[in-house]
Amino acid sequence: MDISQTPNIISDVVHNVVISFPERASLLLAAILLVSILGYTYGTIRGKSIPALWFIFEALLGGFCDKAFKPNKDKSTLAFRGAMLFIAVMAIALSLGFLTQALSKSIYMYDVVAVISLCMLLVTGAHWTLIGKILHTLKNKKDKNSGRHYYALAASSRVDLNSVDDAGTVRTVANFSLMSFETMLVLPSLAYLCFGLMGAFMMSGIGFIMWRVGRMGAGQGSGSLASVCLKLVRIISAPITYVIFLVSCLFVPHSNILRGLKGLVTTSGYGVVSIVAYALNMILLGPAKDIDGWVINLDWRGPDKVSAKLDLDMVKRVRYLLFVATILWGALILGLLLLYKFYIL
Repeated sequence: MDISQTPNIISDVVHNVVISFPERASLLLAAILLVSILGYTYGTIRGKSIPALWFIFEALLGGFCDKAFKPNKDKSTLAFRGAMLFIAVMAIALSLGFLTQALSKSIYMYDVVAVISLCMLLVTGAHWTLIGKILHTLKNKKDKNSGRHYYALAASSRVDLNSVDDAGTVRTVANFSLMSFETMLVLPSLAYLCFGLMGAFMMSGIGFIMWRVGRMGAGQGSGSLASVCLKLVRIISAPITYVIFLVSCLFVPHSNILRGLKGLVTTSGYGVVSIVAYALNMILLGPAKDIDGWVINLDWRGPDKVSAKLDLDMVKRVRYLLFVATILWGALILGLLLLYKFYIL
């Protein structure tokens, strides 16, 4: 075969993305809308604000994670076990992605199968509800459902709430919701638009590893392989997420886009949290303890001379920012879809 006739893998991928974009974008928008409504209406799934797919990973590999990832293990051991976990999760994700993709092509209701599959990977509205329930609980200490709400936050964020005060609880729900926006919405969406259901399932699998053993970057190597993959794909997703949150600052009262931009350029790591902390003039992140006993030492994010004691109204604004950011993400996909139909078709 002449080398000039050898298929160009990159051009084939680009061609496939361009051809399939209208259909995938339409189904993705439907899934985002459905997940937002259901998440806001019903909140958590089995007490957790995480993608439905992660419950499958947890059922199959949760026992291994509990036994294998202990705080007293050395970094090399944790890295090796993390690599084994990565291989297992990717194998499961590939199998489920292949199954759902084959199922969607073999039955008549293709769109329904694709939308339901995407709903298993995305979380949006549930985080708005979680913030609202925590704020209500903190204002009403005698609320009979307070224990359930605290459990939902601890199980979702994997932070031991006994190790923090009320201000720490508020920061925990804000940190978790903001950091989840990319891993539970933007990244699976981009993976689906580019590589279909199999790519979306694999990306969600990487998110599961970082949630289960990554411990917000304090896992001492337990999520190192998944972290490397995440850093590579975030070269594309992070700028999009940052722009979305900066633009969101224009629509939320008492939020300043210039302060948010300062937080992004003057601090390293946790860009979304830094943007929101500076834009709303509040303190986020900070030290905590994982529910498995891991100490998570994260630097504080926020302007100097701002008290770490949070006003509950500030966290309401975090909720508004998440709501607006979700709308902007959907609007971006819709805008690209309209441009495609008007200028490419």
